[in-house]
Amino acid sequence: MCTAYEEQVEDIVRNFEVERKILKFLGDHPRPVKYCRWQEDKKALLFVEASHSSLQLYLDHHGVPSQDKQRKWSRQVINCLEYIHRRGVIHCDIRPENFLVHATSETSLDICLCDFGGSSCEELGLDGLALPTPAFLDPAALDESEASVATDIFSLGFVLYFIQTGHWPFRGAGFTWDTREEADEYQQRVERLYRQGKFPDVDHLFAGRVMMGCWTKRYMSAEAVLCDWDFEVDMERFEMLCPAADDQN
Repeated sequence: MCTAYEEQVEDIVRNFEVERKILKFLGDHPRPVKYCRWQEDKKALLFVEASHSSLQLYLDHHGVPSQDKQRKWSRQVINCLEYIHRRGVIHCDIRPENFLVHATSETSLDICLCDFGGSSCEELGLDGLALPTPAFLDPAALDESEASVATDIFSLGFVLYFIQTGHWPFRGAGFTWDTREEADEYQQRVERLYRQGKFPDVDHLFAGRVMMGCWTKRYMSAEAVLCDWDFEVDMERFEMLCPAADDQN
């Protein structure tokens, strides 16, 4: 009979193995975290280091990024989901802590996705056991006890929301609590609100309709989210150019 410690070790080893298989399967792409190799003697995975920590910690320390970074990082987040879903991988735990901010050059910070240990991939025979933090979790996944493409897309909407606001839904800045009771109360409250179809006000945010579409199941794929996001960006650029065009007439 396994002890609790032994079961925990088995879970960690399993997560490492799942992550290794999935990252090898995903291959070379700029958005999933770079997998270097499996280190057998230490039972460890070696990754390319993220120079600026997680998206969560970056915004906690630096505040809401510039508008240019918001647009760029949001598209990179969506693009990452579009790619892994196209390859048949469901991440199962989409939240700001699992996106890393990395300097790809002296002047460019980019986003990559990590922590595939609880992910699923039918082609590889891997069933995801992870679910996001309640603030980013579709209650339907709790009812079905499993994640899906729809679960990832639901969570994606809140990551886009976080990039523009710097805080979790229905909460101020930061993601820590003074007591366990406070954390439990928050988790229960957001689950209740989501089940009632109540989500944060996004009318004042760029591409708020895209976020709301993620939460209300309007999108069947991350590719559709990406198309709508690009449309919003194109419209924003067009509106910025219109005054210049009028001045020339």
